[in-house]
Amino acid sequence: MRVLVTGANGFLGKHMVRELVARGHSVRCLVQPGTPCKGHGADGCEACRVGEASLGEPVPGDLADAAALPSALAGCDAVVHLAALVQEWGPWEPFRRINVEGTRALATAASRAGTRRFLFMSSLAVHGRGDFVEGNEDAPRNPAGNPYARSKIECEDLLLALHTRGALETVIVRPGLVPYGEGDVRGFLPLRSTIVSGLMPVSGNPDRLTCTVYAGNLARGVALALESPVAAGRTYVITDGNRVSWRDYFEAIARGSGARLRLLRLPAGPAILAARLCEGIWGMARGSTSGASRTRPPVTEYLARLMTRDTRFVSDRAKAELGYEPIVAFDEAVQRTCRWAKSDLTRRVTEC
Repeated sequence: MRVLVTGANGFLGKHMVRELVARGHSVRCLVQPGTPCKGHGADGCEACRVGEASLGEPVPGDLADAAALPSALAGCDAVVHLAALVQEWGPWEPFRRINVEGTRALATAASRAGTRRFLFMSSLAVHGRGDFVEGNEDAPRNPAGNPYARSKIECEDLLLALHTRGALETVIVRPGLVPYGEGDVRGFLPLRSTIVSGLMPVSGNPDRLTCTVYAGNLARGVALALESPVAAGRTYVITDGNRVSWRDYFEAIARGSGARLRLLRLPAGPAILAARLCEGIWGMARGSTSGASRTRPPVTEYLARLMTRDTRFVSDRAKAELGYEPIVAFDEAVQRTCRWAKSDLTRRVTEC
């Protein structure tokens, strides 16, 4: 298949492009002009270099520029749509504009271009603040005041409507709540830095269950969903397939970093109130109600609530229908990511 991947120069995009090329697909990388590569090394974007090896130059394009999409989609059999505004805080308007309207424009253009399949990367955030030990794709959706979750729900609905009308074969993937892997400069690097520093503050109960997904495992699951005839119109949760608590995840990072985990437990109620106050002050200080902020508050209500409930989902549907199995076990995946983080730190120090 010839596949257009949006957000190909992002953390997950790098792994996705590599997996698709390894499986024999031709990949075209849609990257926003001027967007820096995230964690792909000092010598440029590895995902884009893979794209060059298979299809020539990556395609510069912006989802807001509808006129540029037909040429990017020309000859493509499928789309893997990863590009999005991903943050748990902020005003609704940028999420609507970037996530919802960007997805609508791309899906409409794909339908008109004759593209057969459209795979959308959604999020388990769509399930809101529910308590899940064996959660699955049929769990109720509720944005719970989270603009990112709301945008993903609206995207899912508009894509399923297109599928129902026969305009596109759509597939929705909801990755584990905690994605990680080589190149994760926004999530894993700061988390590891905090753990290595000697004291990790947590709000709530770190023994609450969560669900992780290594980027390589997620890429394998996405590729299977993209290729499988039975996946059309379906939704899949892709995780590492284990039973893990937040403490387990933090301890795995500490082991991989040669550090000792020390937790500073904070009562959830006051932490949530403090997070709300922090969000309010942060928003007023920036004076923005319509633009997407490049930074988030030091703490958000979403983060303060994470360990107040179980958020474990399972990949049983993907295993049964797609034959999905994680290709890298959790402990090894965390070890690999820690080795990358150490080498990334060494490189940054050397370049200073």
